[in-house]
Amino acid sequence: MRKIVANPIELRDAIRCEKSEIALTSSFAQVMRPFAELHQNEWIYQAPKTIDEVSSQIEVPLSMTLAMDEKTLNTLFNRYEVALNVDDEQGIELAYVWA
Repeated sequence: MRKIVANPIELRDAIRCEKSEIALTSSFAQVMRPFAELHQNEWIYQAPKTIDEVSSQIEVPLSMTLAMDEKTLNTLFNRYEVALNVDDEQGIELAYVWA
């Protein structure tokens, strides 16, 4: 079942509930795009272990920093794949899919 989230708290809760697909609203997807691109790149390598490690690589919104604890971040990077689709007409579609 697809869970649609609009902020970091809803994203954190969806990750903790291990939803099979998490879609982000277009405005939240804009904010999360750098984070998702890092996730795509890190998927091949080693995932960051803390939000501070992520913050050292990209600019992370404060709300995301407060919402993501170590366990949730590890679940996001290790259990989910990023589905990022950039379309000029529709904007950005961003989803996390259970791997």
